[in-house]
Amino acid sequence: THCRVYVNGCYMLTNECGYTSFEVDITDVVDFGAENVVAVYVDTSEHEGWWYEGAGIYRHVKLYIKEPVHIAHNGVFVKTVKNDDAWTVCVETEVENSSYEDRQAFVKVKLCDGAETVAESISDGITAEKSGITKVRQCFTVDNPKIWDVETPNLYTVEISVISEGEQTDSVTEKTGFRTFRIDAEKGFFLNGRSLKIKGTCNHQDHAGV
Repeated sequence: THCRVYVNGCYMLTNECGYTSFEVDITDVVDFGAENVVAVYVDTSEHEGWWYEGAGIYRHVKLYIKEPVHIAHNGVFVKTVKNDDAWTVCVETEVENSSYEDRQAFVKVKLCDGAETVAESISDGITAEKSGITKVRQCFTVDNPKIWDVETPNLYTVEISVISEGEQTDSVTEKTGFRTFRIDAEKGFFLNGRSLKIKGTCNHQDHAGV
C-alpha cells in the first residue's frame, strides 16, 4: 500500500495505492559499474480494503534499460475503427527524450499477421524535446482484416520502433484485434453486429458475514 522508494539512500517516490503500478526513473542516482542499493519502506498501518491485504513486495518488479530517446513507459495506444469494409488503425506513441538536448527522431509502425506485414507507416521527422515527451499519432487503412470473435479470436501484432540519429533506439510490441461492439438497452450486447449473451460472475472477495 503506502510505500517509499529509495535508491542509494536517495528518496525517489511515494506510492499511495497498492492497486496501481508505478515506475521510477533512477538514472541520476545509479552508480554505474558499482553495487547499488534499492530500498522500499512499506507502511501497512492503514489499508484500503476491509480485508487483509498483505504487505511487502508481492508483484513483479522489472528493470528497464533504455536509450535516452525511447518509448515512454506504457506510452503506446492502439485503436481500430471500422469504416464500411475498411478499418482505420490509429497508433499513438509517446516518445520520451531523457537527454538534455533536443533530438531528431522518427516513429515506424508495422501491423503484422504472423510473419506477414499487413501495413506499415513511418512518421514525419519529429523533434523529441529535451527532458520531455513528444506524442506522435499515425493512422492507416486495412482492408478486410480477420475479425476478432469469441470463436475466432484473431489477433494482430503491432510493432512500434523509434529511430533517432539513424539508429533504432527502442521498440515495443503490442497485440490488437478488429471487432465492433455495442450495447442496446432493450436487446443487450452485440459483438460484430450479432447478439451475444455474456455469461459469468464477478467473484470479488466475499463479505465475511454473508
